[in-house]
Amino acid sequence: MSGKCKSDSTCTSDLNCSTRGGLPFCDFGSYSSGECASSIYCTSDSDCSKHPTAPFCVRNYCAAAASCSSDSDCSTQSGAQFCVNESCEATAPCLSDSDCSNHNSAQICENNVCVASVTCSNDTGCSTHDLFQYCVGGNCKKTVSCFSDSDCSGHPTAPFCYNYDHCVPQISCSSDGQCNSHPTAPFCVDDICAKTVPCLNDTDCSGHDSVQFCENDVCVSTVNCTSDTDCSKHVDASLCVNGQCSEKAACRNDLDCWNHTIAPFCVKENYYSLFCKAFAPCEKDDDCKLLHPHVPECVAGRCDGFIKVDGVLDGGVMLKGVFYVQIIMAVVAMILFHSV
Repeated sequence: MSGKCKSDSTCTSDLNCSTRGGLPFCDFGSYSSGECASSIYCTSDSDCSKHPTAPFCVRNYCAAAASCSSDSDCSTQSGAQFCVNESCEATAPCLSDSDCSNHNSAQICENNVCVASVTCSNDTGCSTHDLFQYCVGGNCKKTVSCFSDSDCSGHPTAPFCYNYDHCVPQISCSSDGQCNSHPTAPFCVDDICAKTVPCLNDTDCSGHDSVQFCENDVCVSTVNCTSDTDCSKHVDASLCVNGQCSEKAACRNDLDCWNHTIAPFCVKENYYSLFCKAFAPCEKDDDCKLLHPHVPECVAGRCDGFIKVDGVLDGGVMLKGVFYVQIIMAVVAMILFHSV
């Protein structure tokens, strides 16, 4: 019987290769019979099932332990696809969404485990999540896409549409103009678009053209009134005209200004307009006698002087009964006019 040389590298299991230094695995992958090899190529753990000392497929080679540095190293691990503390695990423990940030396939924390998604019916259902706070399409999401603030109306913690892109909690600004596209917060207050402008007086409203008056600690566009007294704290709108505080009161003569004690004179402001003013300017007595007969003298460039009221000499702009005199004069003029 003739002898035949037998290769030292053939094998039927890893046990046959245990004494072969540097070739501990019996590889059946590319050989008709098993051959001892230094490593075993794999695409999943099942490819490593015949190798008890290296049962895990790690980076496409069978390994003794499924060590990893990221989830991608665990991609071939069926049922253990999360890299946790350098080991491939079936689940990734967490306390918040932030703990899941390294797990692309499961970035939201639910019941202390990272998961792919969490269902919801509104933002309240997402309130326990620090990153996925918004309910969009029935699932908790990081952001809400938008084109205008109306698209953000169902998200109370992010009611503003930023740059026609996504909903945010607030909008930064340097002027009211930058808040124009946000109807629920049109005013820039402390560099943030706000619903109202708080104030103590009209000066606090000076940077907001559409709301110039401070009323009840909030800047408003108009102030209702029944008399000038209601407008006394508004320096730039101290006259009550047609039920609203106004800067000016149009007039035809002093009679139209009788109820404005701080502006009792009807004075021409330009060629076409006359308004109630605090004083009537003049150059000579005749300027006062003709238009403001109750203060017939020109004193220091203003109509002033003395007239008799109820038989008593009185003087100055704030005269008791001065307007009664004007009314009487107007009535007399009308009688004379109709008698002609």
